[in-house]
Amino acid sequence: MSPARNKSRRARVRLRKKISKKPSKRFNKKRIIIFLLTLLVIGACLYQKSSWYHYSNFVLVTRGSEKIVVTAFDRVNHEITSVSIPNSTEVEVARALGTWQLGSVWELGLNEGFAGQLLAETVTFNFNLPTTFWAEEEAEGFFNSSLSPRLSATFSPYKTNLAFLDRINIALFSLGVNNLEREELDLSKNGVLKKKTLRDGNAGFVMRTKVPTGIISIFSDPDLVKSQARVLIKDSTGKPYLSDVVGEVLESLGGKITLVKKVDPVDGGCVIGGKDELIVMRIAKLLSCKEETIETESNFDIEVLMGEGFAERF
Repeated sequence: MSPARNKSRRARVRLRKKISKKPSKRFNKKRIIIFLLTLLVIGACLYQKSSWYHYSNFVLVTRGSEKIVVTAFDRVNHEITSVSIPNSTEVEVARALGTWQLGSVWELGLNEGFAGQLLAETVTFNFNLPTTFWAEEEAEGFFNSSLSPRLSATFSPYKTNLAFLDRINIALFSLGVNNLEREELDLSKNGVLKKKTLRDGNAGFVMRTKVPTGIISIFSDPDLVKSQARVLIKDSTGKPYLSDVVGEVLESLGGKITLVKKVDPVDGGCVIGGKDELIVMRIAKLLSCKEETIETESNFDIEVLMGEGFAERF
């Protein structure tokens, strides 16, 4: 090879090396996108307050294509327990919205402006499974032992009242729970539900009996159970059955209904007061009530005042 050709070849090699050292625009753009996404995630974390550490037993209901799943993430006993209920189960919908199949309550909640809260309230009052948090089907990945569904539940966009930090905390908790500490129950297979031809002519399920105490206790509040909190219900709704329904929910949570007192009708919804601010917050969020620091009567730890507005909701 002639010296001229060697010189030309060396020049081309140097040129290629020089060009390769220049950062590509595509690479810079990718780094900028990653940086912005990181800022977005950090911002979301700082903006949204996590409820995870306010609960010893974190209960989440998810809407699936064939079933509704209520899951207890028990931080005290380090367990995850899921209870599934067929979508074709006929229930009385919360907020006096009539009789529907459970699988239709999610869409009904969206149409009525309550989102998944309507499903959580309906599950709470029909099955005595105290449920505060709700999400679409993607969140079922949290109680899946595989990594991919868990990542999807953490980062995918879907309708929920979980803060982003809640998702991260649930995912990390789930990661540390082995298969022996996970349990799945089906209400259609343990005698709670029975098959029946429903009003629309299709086969479905109705309640045969109440959910067993052994299942309900899985969804109780360990702090409330431990404190043996005495509960006073002041009922001004004018509907005698309502205090019984609310009383059953509070007992399933772990409270002890000591007295139900009928009082003169008052406007407004409901107010929760008590000696333990954290427990008061949990009950208020469960029942969609206001929480106030009030002096409870000396023999009681928690006071529930139900007004006429509360009766209209339930």
